[in-house]
Amino acid sequence: MTANPIPIDIAVEDALSEAVAKRLLTHSGSKFVLGTIHRGRGFGYLRKTAPGWNRASRSRPLLMLTDLDDHACPLALIRNWIVDDIESNLIFRVAVREIESWILADWDGITTFLKIPRKYLTSCPPLVPEELIDPKAALIDLSSRSTDRSVKQRMVPLPNSTAKVGREYNPCLSEFVESVWDPNRARASADSLNRTLFRLADFSPVW
Repeated sequence: MTANPIPIDIAVEDALSEAVAKRLLTHSGSKFVLGTIHRGRGFGYLRKTAPGWNRASRSRPLLMLTDLDDHACPLALIRNWIVDDIESNLIFRVAVREIESWILADWDGITTFLKIPRKYLTSCPPLVPEELIDPKAALIDLSSRSTDRSVKQRMVPLPNSTAKVGREYNPCLSEFVESVWDPNRARASADSLNRTLFRLADFSPVW
């Protein structure tokens, strides 16, 4: 670990990804000190600005975090967004298949936080989150089984609603990430998270 904390900015697509990025940096102990947060409203913001962040990282390290979504693999997404060589100071990480996969990978943490009945868990073995087609839907399904009414109100869409998530979906999960989520527990069930943690641990800036 470097003697002095490494200043690093982050670029993310939404509030939940921001919470995860911050948690990953704090998980690294005192290695990093958070600088500017660049947050958009969806992946379109990051896709448009990715080449600029790549160039900007020459003078200041930057962690960019996005979802894989429908791309074939993380490398295909990265090459689609940035055609130039990736700068050494850009830590471009892709959650397979969504950031929710990393959240679900901490199975003990998320089921405790959502207050899922033990009788349900005995018939529902831990998920393989990176293999799920729709991790977000899996989280909503879990939340609908909660014994806590407030969890359902925050996480689950209202009946007959066209919304895919509840009104406080991001704030609720951000609270989980900040207070409960354990990257060490989660990394065992999410390879893209495991690789991200290794990348952060091995990172040394080039000035």
